[in-house]
Amino acid sequence: GIDHLVTIGGDDTATSASKVAAAGGARIRVAHVPKTIDNDLPLPEGIPTFGFETAREHATAVVERLIEDCRTTNRWFFVVMMGRSAGHLALGSGKAAGAPVILIPEEFPKRPIQLDDVVRRLEGAIAKRLAAGRPDGVAVIAEGIAEYMDEKDPLLRDVPRDEHGHIRLAEVPIARVLRSAVADAFGRRGVKVTIGEKDVGYEVGW
Repeated sequence: GIDHLVTIGGDDTATSASKVAAAGGARIRVAHVPKTIDNDLPLPEGIPTFGFETAREHATAVVERLIEDCRTTNRWFFVVMMGRSAGHLALGSGKAAGAPVILIPEEFPKRPIQLDDVVRRLEGAIAKRLAAGRPDGVAVIAEGIAEYMDEKDPLLRDVPRDEHGHIRLAEVPIARVLRSAVADAFGRRGVKVTIGEKDVGYEVGW
C-alpha cells in the first residue's frame, strides 16, 4: 500500500532509494533529501549538504581543545576525521581550528594512496615544527585516505565491507598505524616525539 517514499541521508541512502524507485516502477514515487556530515553529494557549488555545518562546528571545537592540550603538554595528536570519499569535514574543521596539518585524500592525486607517502608527509610536517621550536601540534586526517589505499595493503587486508561494498573504515586502525610509523621514523633518528590519537565520527553530528 506504499506509494510514496522520502529518504534522508547520504550517498548510500540515495543509492538504496534509487533501487527502490527502479524496482517499484511508477507505483512508488521517491524523493531524496541530501543529508550527510561528509558533504559528499553533488549539490550546486557553495551549497553544503544538510548536517555538514553542524558537524563542522562541533568537530572544530574538538580540534581546538586538542590543539590547546598539545600546546601545554608538548605532544602531537593525530585526529582521524569522518569522511569516506571527501575530506570536507577534516578540511573545514582543521582550518577553522587552526590545525597545522590537514591531510585529505584529494591531495593525493596518485592512486592508490601509499601508506609510506602519508607517513612521510606527517613526518615532514612535524620536523618543520620542531625546527621552528614547536614540539606540539595536531594533524587532522580524513578517514577517506584509508578508503583510497591499496586493498592489498596489510592494513586493509582483512577489513570487512558493508552491504554497499565499502570498507568499514571504523575498523581500520589508521590513527594507531600512523602514530606508530611516525614515532618509529623519528626514533631511528634519535628524536622522541609523543603522539596521541583520536577518532572523530558520528558524535559531531548530534
